[in-house]
Amino acid sequence: MNTAFAYFKQAAATHSPATIAAKLGLHNNTVLRWQEQGRAPKHYAPDLLRLLGRSGDATTRSMQDKDQYYTKPETAQFCVDRFQRTAQKLAVDLSTYHFIEPSAGDARFYELFPKNCRPTLFYILLGRK
Repeated sequence: MNTAFAYFKQAAATHSPATIAAKLGLHNNTVLRWQEQGRAPKHYAPDLLRLLGRSGDATTRSMQDKDQYYTKPETAQFCVDRFQRTAQKLAVDLSTYHFIEPSAGDARFYELFPKNCRPTLFYILLGRK
């Protein structure tokens, strides 16, 4: 049994899967999957230790260690520019479309969408006007 799963089992003895998921910023199904598979990713060991009230060094963990990936602004700009050039070549009127933020991260693409094509719900959730 890996160390992270050992910590997870200890946490599961006193916390519900929903509580563990909320405290770690995960979806409930992720925690249920750990339970079913009998393993947890090793990079969650420090977070699980904190949940147990013990110290763990999470400061050395990168976002990628936790499967969190954020699009660099220049990459998002490149993608949007390429998309717009292609749409223009194909004579597609982008103003007739609404777009979904593909990154589901920190809204790198959303900020680049034409303002009249931004998804309203996403806009509200971000608290932007």
